[in-house]
Amino acid sequence: MSNKGIIRSIMEYVHREETRQFRECYEQALLMPEKQLYDLLAEEEATYFTAEYGNMSNLSTCGCQHRIQQDHIVCGCSMCNLHKKSIERIAYMTAMRDRDETLYSKVVVQSVVRARPLIKSRTIHEYLFSYDFLNEKEIPDICMEMLLGKNGIYYRKPFVYEFETTAKSITRERLQLLKKYTAGSKVIIRIGVECADEWIRNHWLIKQTSDDDILKAVAACKEFGFQITANILFGLPGFTEENAILTFIQSVEWVDSIGVDTISCSLLDRYENTLQGYIYDHLQTDFDLIACKIADGSHTGLPWPFSFIRALAYLEKNKPSVLRKIVFGQFHPDYIDGAHTIAYNYTRTCSCANFVTNFMARGMLQKNQSISALEAAIPKDPCYPHYLNLLAAQNSVTDLNDNLRRVVTAISKQHYFDWEKEVEAFQNALKER
Repeated sequence: MSNKGIIRSIMEYVHREETRQFRECYEQALLMPEKQLYDLLAEEEATYFTAEYGNMSNLSTCGCQHRIQQDHIVCGCSMCNLHKKSIERIAYMTAMRDRDETLYSKVVVQSVVRARPLIKSRTIHEYLFSYDFLNEKEIPDICMEMLLGKNGIYYRKPFVYEFETTAKSITRERLQLLKKYTAGSKVIIRIGVECADEWIRNHWLIKQTSDDDILKAVAACKEFGFQITANILFGLPGFTEENAILTFIQSVEWVDSIGVDTISCSLLDRYENTLQGYIYDHLQTDFDLIACKIADGSHTGLPWPFSFIRALAYLEKNKPSVLRKIVFGQFHPDYIDGAHTIAYNYTRTCSCANFVTNFMARGMLQKNQSISALEAAIPKDPCYPHYLNLLAAQNSVTDLNDNLRRVVTAISKQHYFDWEKEVEAFQNALKER
């Protein structure tokens, strides 16, 4: 096993073809005349979603800088499924940025204008989505000015701005710059926390974000008067249902305790070149994972929405105040590029799957809505007996460490001749938890 850790090593293996393609396209773009490169990118168009009171523009940028480092692709977050499909476009945008930040920024801004002409009326809520809006490589200073400044994309500032970033990118300097352009409007900053367990966050999800990074980010946003949203993921890759529930509850309670304003909760879905996608593609036939139903046919790599309802019901009963902070992540099927599978219960065609999808698509819990009542109705669903069978089989997994060891054992058998040593090395690393 690499000293990077087995999950990171496997994800770099999964991304090996993308890495090769990115380097090839990046080097090709560096050799192009600058105008030719700009002309190739000039037709870029952001994806755009609108709801009753809010709009989201998904900016065309050079991509996630946690995933793209030193002109090549590394693994990034193991569960992340938000990456654009076109490696060529990301490579060209990276080369454009490295050659001329102004022209790069012009492409980013024009991508929004192509999707929706300059916004003359004062809108209520504008979510400008990039992977890491406060990252100076993805959104350079000149790009932020061209988007939000006096001659930016808004004639009148919206009532609310929302941006996605990482805890590490939240610095006083970047917040000060953002404050300069958004003064007079409410600002919401989203950061990916995913789970409260720092070891899982960094060794399993490969986020490279410490608890201290998150605490400092929350404090800085509060200092500047910005609201902060923590993204929490339900159903981490390879987790049993009970471990998914426990991890989620602990995570929601932790981010609530450190003072975040909103908790955005999403269900894991399955997408190629992710850890959950790898588990689905390569570990479905592993005997041990089948026996404990971590591998479960076409359902492998996905949580059950029943479990999500149970987790929310627990919070409603034991910490009802936290429910006022909970909203639900974007659940629009077109939000994620490429083919992906959304979480479902026993069958995709059962009404319970559509119910949970619609439930989350509302964006937040409805006033006087009882999650406990939803939980009480679960046993009446035709999917429920199958859920009980799954829980009974997964009960052989003693705890989270045992859960992780079983998945890593299956991975090691796939990739390493001396797989027992790999498992032993992982278990030694696991003692840090």
